[in-house]
Amino acid sequence: MGECFNNKNINIKEEKNKQIENFQIIKYANKCNFKCKEIFLFILNLDINKDSKIKMLKVSKIIEIKLLKHKNIHFNKSCLKDKQNKLKEILENTKKQLEKKGYNAEQLETEFKKIYENYELKPHFIIEHQKYNDLSKITLKLEKSIELKKENSQKDYENIKINIFNRLYFVT
Repeated sequence: MGECFNNKNINIKEEKNKQIENFQIIKYANKCNFKCKEIFLFILNLDINKDSKIKMLKVSKIIEIKLLKHKNIHFNKSCLKDKQNKLKEILENTKKQLEKKGYNAEQLETEFKKIYENYELKPHFIIEHQKYNDLSKITLKLEKSIELKKENSQKDYENIKINIFNRLYFVT
């Protein structure tokens, strides 16, 4: 009778160990973040030891990554094109804003071409301007380095001249 209790205790310990191993495997599989959950469930139900299951999960994840990379090559290229188009649009809008402020259009054109060439392969730095401050740094740099149009200074001069004459006229 003492042996029966001992066998039951051993069986209970083995069950607990199996449960613990299954939880460890589940935790590892969750870290793998499989796109296809069937792989994980299939490996979990196999009747092999924990180390073999973990090795199978590793290999399965590597295969899944390679398959997805191969599948998404064309998607990534089109995604980059979309981001580059968005980059062009943002730079064009920024250029128009600076032109409205009176900065030299020719200088702006050449500077924005250089900026586009620099950010062509990494457009997210400008597109995500809430996250990165590259766009604001660029505009500040351009505002400091590019001359204001001389027409505007000529118009300002004429406006000042007219204001002076108007004041002189009303004062006398």
